[in-house]
Amino acid sequence: MFDYVEFERLLSIAIRKAYKEISEKHSDICGFDIELLEDMYLIQAGALTQSHLDAIDSEKDLEDDILFYKYATDEWNLDEGADEEFTELSKILALYIKEQGDIFIDDEYNFTNEALLFRRKIGEIVVKSLKELRDSGTVGENVVLEYYIRDVIEEEMLDVITYLNPEAIVKEYTSFHEKVYNDKE
Repeated sequence: MFDYVEFERLLSIAIRKAYKEISEKHSDICGFDIELLEDMYLIQAGALTQSHLDAIDSEKDLEDDILFYKYATDEWNLDEGADEEFTELSKILALYIKEQGDIFIDDEYNFTNEALLFRRKIGEIVVKSLKELRDSGTVGENVVLEYYIRDVIEEEMLDVITYLNPEAIVKEYTSFHEKVYNDKE
């Protein structure tokens, strides 16, 4: 049985430590996220600095499209912070997934409903821990907090952004999100 309480405790410690380590090295953090790879074998912290965002903007002359780089965590410049702690959390996840075997993986090597429910529960823990970081006052109002998992439905990202961030960031993200999806139609 997976120990969700212990995982949450360890994750909360790792998130606070990662944010502290990154912010001590980089005074211009404008984004911080926790990423869980789709297969759930890797969980890690990432961050975006304003200097990186500015460099992209001047290099590409993006105008409004700079928001893509601000909210697309794949484009962020830092994957670091509390490396030992996140390595241990990744091992905990990987071991549990392997122990589940056929319960989590079907005959076609796809995740079963049980695996997807487990991933959702881990996501809820990540979001709760990020919210605690936000509520602690450690993170500035201008820093975007995100939980990122590849191939997650974009509407769920909107819910996460709304829950974790101040109104100004939510408005900016919503406007960006609407523009991106209206342009695709």
